[in-house]
Amino acid sequence: MNIMAMELARAAAAVAALGSSSAQFSTLTDAQVLAARGPIADLLRLSNTAAALLAGTIAHRSRPELGQSGLAARHGFSTPTLMVQDATGLSRMEAGRLLAVGVLMNETETAERRAEEAAREVERVAQATADALADAERAAELDAVREAERAAAWATLHPDLPPLPVAAPRPVLPMATVDPVEPVVVPWQAPILHAVTAGTFSPGVGDALLRGLGTLDQAITAEKLAAALRVLLVEVPGMHTEQAYKRARRMRDDLDAAGIQAREKQARDDTTWSLWRRADGMVTLHALLAPEQGEMWMATYDALTSPRRGGVRFVDPERAAWAQRVKDDPRTLDQIAADSFTQLLKLGADADPNTMFGGRRPVVQIIVTEPDRPTTIADPAADTTAAPTAGPAAGPTAGPARTAPAPAAGPTPAAETTKSGTTQSGTSGSRSATSAFGYLEGNPAPVSAETIDRHLCDTGYLGILFSQSGQPLNVGRDERLFNREQRRALAARDGGCRWPGCDQPPSWTEAHHIKMWSDQGPSNINFAISLCAHHHMLLHNRHWTIHLQNDQYWLQPPIEIDPEQTLIALPSKNPLMAEHLRLDQLLPTPPGADTADSHPSRDGGLAQLAQRNGDDPTPGRPHDDDRN
Repeated sequence: MNIMAMELARAAAAVAALGSSSAQFSTLTDAQVLAARGPIADLLRLSNTAAALLAGTIAHRSRPELGQSGLAARHGFSTPTLMVQDATGLSRMEAGRLLAVGVLMNETETAERRAEEAAREVERVAQATADALADAERAAELDAVREAERAAAWATLHPDLPPLPVAAPRPVLPMATVDPVEPVVVPWQAPILHAVTAGTFSPGVGDALLRGLGTLDQAITAEKLAAALRVLLVEVPGMHTEQAYKRARRMRDDLDAAGIQAREKQARDDTTWSLWRRADGMVTLHALLAPEQGEMWMATYDALTSPRRGGVRFVDPERAAWAQRVKDDPRTLDQIAADSFTQLLKLGADADPNTMFGGRRPVVQIIVTEPDRPTTIADPAADTTAAPTAGPAAGPTAGPARTAPAPAAGPTPAAETTKSGTTQSGTSGSRSATSAFGYLEGNPAPVSAETIDRHLCDTGYLGILFSQSGQPLNVGRDERLFNREQRRALAARDGGCRWPGCDQPPSWTEAHHIKMWSDQGPSNINFAISLCAHHHMLLHNRHWTIHLQNDQYWLQPPIEIDPEQTLIALPSKNPLMAEHLRLDQLLPTPPGADTADSHPSRDGGLAQLAQRNGDDPTPGRPHDDDRN
């Protein structure tokens, strides 16, 4: 029995031992429930791997050249995908992805087997060539001996005659010719299939890596993708399929920045907008929007409906009252959205912001990075204050910024861009000197430098300055709420809720103070971290704690969850920021250790920024958290 079969049998036995009814599962203790996750996950992963291998076999036996004699065709299926779908009960898309992984596994095994055979053949050819050459050398030596003996015999028999001329030695040529062996190239994706077969991750994650990294072209060679894959294979274990795809897509964008503009154009070309009137008079709208357009709609929709969908909770009385009115509105969520978008069309872009049904102005932000350089603190063209950004000389270099739309009344959607390094953000983006692209906040699709420049022309930018370790500028607050610039800095640094596995965007997060008011904790940005409403409440209600050490945040579970209280890293969700920080070089803060910031306060040229932000490092102020 092979290793996979043994692991599959072990996982199946462990799952079977749990029971076969909800009544049996309900008798499990919390510890047993937590322990059961492992064998169930193993069983799913291993069975999916077996399904991928089966799908690859079905595809191979249903090759197009086999025609109607192929396995799928003989059993009434027009494609092998439909046969896999029928066998597994998956959707057609899921069956297609499973088939793609299985085909690649089959092709990789075949290529590696042929490569091994070719290597053995090369050794055989080399040995045969060496043997033939040795035979030729021995034949040449024998000819030389015979020629010498003939000359000696002639001299003995005919001493009065001239000696026989000595024949020139024959060239040493092999007595047999050996055909060269054609090399066999193993696909660059082979390590993915080895990891799937070994159980490192599931076929779904393998498919996500394949889709994220994409295919070869003139600029992206197999060697480049293989190098990127080596990095991903270290990072991906433990990720789910969406996380793996986003990370692989980000890696591809780094390799192929020149192709981003082409993909933007393709997204625009794929845009569809259908509007028609039904027979009963109702009007139907269906649209497929490019990321740049779609994020504006998403931001507006969030601003209109977030209180009804569990979004950020407002502490400001006026905004809290607006949120409560939205919650109490008797209309459905769909009706609120439809009425509000219709009203926006009526109002137009120049309407009074106070007439919009919403607590904040919808904002789409573009995040880019730029290397360190002297810069003014604030953009004179924008009535905003520069907030922190990243840009170290060693270690994490020009750090990323990811700014969040802060609540502000107003109906007009605005584009907003953040630059980081010497980060600039604001209403629009900026070309990066270190990377030729940026990101729409909350969207995995990159935008080209040309798109950034267009937003710059339209709305300018706001600078956010980060320390070398990726912290926004250390500033204190002298009022209860973080101001708009501070919230932008937090969102740029955190990129959304930093709780493990959470993907809520910055606009849905709240600022949690890791030093409580009772502990004299100042309202500095480095003592705040972005958490969504759900995880913010979970942290307080279940007594999780967050520690800060060396500018890295660590989550400490309560004793009843983890008796060892093992610290969990909370990296930034901003892909640009996370890329520059080396979490594996940071030591975790031991439980109960002091969470004091290790960075000295900035002074000099940054004092103006702190003053404009209204920051005050003096402790003793309320926190932006109604439970702190």
